[in-house]
Amino acid sequence: MAVPAQTLLLFGATGDLSRRMLLPSLFGLHADGLLPADLQIYGTARSQIDDAAFRETAATALESIVKERKLGKSVVDGFSPAFTMSPLTPRNRRLWPRWAK
Repeated sequence: MAVPAQTLLLFGATGDLSRRMLLPSLFGLHADGLLPADLQIYGTARSQIDDAAFRETAATALESIVKERKLGKSVVDGFSPAFTMSPLTPRNRRLWPRWAK
């Protein structure tokens, strides 16, 4: 039996592809109950933003899918705590060991 993933590392988490495609797709899976309840999504980017700003970026990216599917705020609120943000660039190697775990 396969063990569900508990961690997802999203590179370029604040970028266009993430906002337009990845975050809405992940949210759709969450709303349909297809993601593990304890899944943690770690975003990395060159942007210097904190967890709260990343969650706000994600919430903005999800507005259209929430309206389209007529979902309640509680569905979004259940998804956003999974997000953690950390700046990571190829030049900032001192943070790499954190992600190796």
